[in-house]
Amino acid sequence: MAFSEATGISHDITTDAGFRAWAQQVHDALSAVGMVQTSDTGQINLTTVTTPGTNNTTAGYEIWRFNDSEQATDPIFFKVEYGRGGGASFHRIIVTPGRGSNGSGTITTAASARTLTQGVTPGATGRTTVSFYEGALFLFTAGAPASGTLGYWFLIERLRDETGALVSGQCAVATHSGLGSLFSAGAWNNSPTVYALGASVAASGKIWIGTLRFADLVVAPLRAVCFAPSGVIGGDDTGDLTFNGVSITYKRLNVTQTCQLPFTWAGSGTAHNVLIQNET
Repeated sequence: MAFSEATGISHDITTDAGFRAWAQQVHDALSAVGMVQTSDTGQINLTTVTTPGTNNTTAGYEIWRFNDSEQATDPIFFKVEYGRGGGASFHRIIVTPGRGSNGSGTITTAASARTLTQGVTPGATGRTTVSFYEGALFLFTAGAPASGTLGYWFLIERLRDETGALVSGQCAVATHSGLGSLFSAGAWNNSPTVYALGASVAASGKIWIGTLRFADLVVAPLRAVCFAPSGVIGGDDTGDLTFNGVSITYKRLNVTQTCQLPFTWAGSGTAHNVLIQNET
């Protein structure tokens, strides 16, 4: 299990220095939890890249891969595109996971690309948090350390069946936009018919676990991220949840994001805390 969190720099990308610092923070966090950058040609140079001059523009990309015991037989690669979103100070990530790369920046056998855009001008410091455990990668980045409004995230996770065993050749990607617009999900080799937070778990009595529902595949709850009604868990508290007999420690991000029943992400509804896997 690996966990990385940094809050020391501004996420204001209106300057070249600011854009480089934010992108470097994301890069360093991915590396810290064990992701491996590939040797694909044409990848972004984070020491010389300039901040995009127009909205909804990508400045460059990196190609990463998982480095766990399943990678040799069940590979996961993903492309991270750094850019500017819907405003001059809004940073954006587009993530595209897949089964491989062609060596020059194109993901092969890809799930749908997902765009994540920061929704509000950042504060003096930002926050990037990444965790990786048993094939589940979660990345959260925000313009202010304790703001869910400013934050957005993605997860890439190997799917497991109802017994907890890995489902070969199946991987999910899900994203949440800081603009409060959509919680979307996708996977390769199998298309989810709906997204729901499917089952309650008796940890503090009120934890909800995210699940993808497929037309012809039974999968266990996703492990990378959980949600709790706002106020149930204190800021930066940790606690254990058990999946198929395996205890996993979760940490509250100390942010809230809004959803509404039946757990459809939207701009209004009920505030929920975001919980992610944590090594402590």
